Parts: sequence; C-alpha cells; structure tokens
Amino acid sequence: MVMGFFIPSTLRRAGKLFHTVGPITSLKEDKNMTLVDKQDNEVRVSRNEADSRYEITYADSDEVVGFADYVINDNDRIFYHTKVDEDYGGRGLASILIREAIEDTFPTGQVVVGVCPFVSGYVEKNGYDGGYRAGTPEDEAFVKEMQR
Repeated sequence: MVMGFFIPSTLRRAGKLFHTVGPITSLKEDKNMTLVDKQDNEVRVSRNEADSRYEITYADSDEVVGFADYVINDNDRIFYHTKVDEDYGGRGLASILIREAIEDTFPTGQVVVGVCPFVSGYVEKNGYDGGYRAGTPEDEAFVKEMQR
C-alpha cells in the first residue's frame, strides 16, 4: 500500500514514492520503482504543468503516447479528457496514467473530479482514498470556459 492505494501488479514497488515540483515532473523519480504496461514494457508518467496534463511515455522514448488533461478550479482538479494513441491501445496505459495522476493529486489535498468518463469509471472500479466526486454540468462549463 502506498498512500492508501491498492497498487495493481503493473507497478513494481521496490522503493518509496518520490514527488518533485517543476513544469514537467516525472512521478516516479526513484529508479527502484518501475511502471510497466501489460506487455511488460517500462513506461513513465509525468505531470506537464505548462499544458495542465499528465503524460505517459515509454521509458526508451520521449514520445507522448497518452495524456490526461485537467484544469484546477479552487480545490478541485478536474480531469476532463484522457487519450491514448490507438497504436498503443489494449496495453493498460490509460489505467496506469489515471492511477498515477490521481495518486499524484492525493498529497495536494485537491478533490479529483471525474468529468472524463474513463477517470470516473477508474475511480468507481478501483476506489480512491482522497477526495473524489463525479463531474457536474457546472464543471463541464468551467472546462469549456478555460479552453477559450
């Protein structure tokens, strides 16, 4: 257990969680921790603060193969869009990405808001120990306003 989360088998934990702050922050800086997809390929999840999104890449490449967009509204981190390149579908990347994104949100005290159906489905299926609520029409309107 890390911060109250059940860690699925795709995360091999041999060290502690390590968070850094910066415009693009790798969420697993500890080299003893490895995230792997369903094909046992190593992946990385990073927070790109400049673009307000989490990104997933393969460890041997800097190519972003998936992302989860979010906006901040007061104490809410509203996740509104998750996408994985169709060439990488079926590898569990979206689940790894969202698990890491909400795990990274936990220590901030922000409430995870699931406007994105994948995020809300992930939390309903796997649970989350931090603050969570489903998205509302007001959240959707806020997201649209922020995208202008």
